[in-house]
Amino acid sequence: MIEVCLKRKYLNDLRLAREIAHRLDFKKHYGPARIEMELRKRFAPPDVIEKAMRGLKPERETVIYAVADLRRKGVLTPAQIARRLASRGFSSEAIEAALDELVRD
Repeated sequence: MIEVCLKRKYLNDLRLAREIAHRLDFKKHYGPARIEMELRKRFAPPDVIEKAMRGLKPERETVIYAVADLRRKGVLTPAQIARRLASRGFSSEAIEAALDELVRD
């Protein structure tokens, strides 16, 4: 049965991984580390994860959307924002850049 589904392209690991990564990037505003972790939790093969991650927005762009989302939800202090961004899988460099931008505004 699985063979038939694979032949007919009903099952496609790469397509599923790209859809999940896209949703987490564009809708949930997760960072690359969190997206990779979520794909691993779903048992995506390493080569599929690597290919799925290529189609994402740059981290510096996503972090801006994540900060705006957090501020809309009432997360206002830089310390709170930094903790939430870290839990969403952003690198320390992206978090620092976002906080620097926040302070300038």
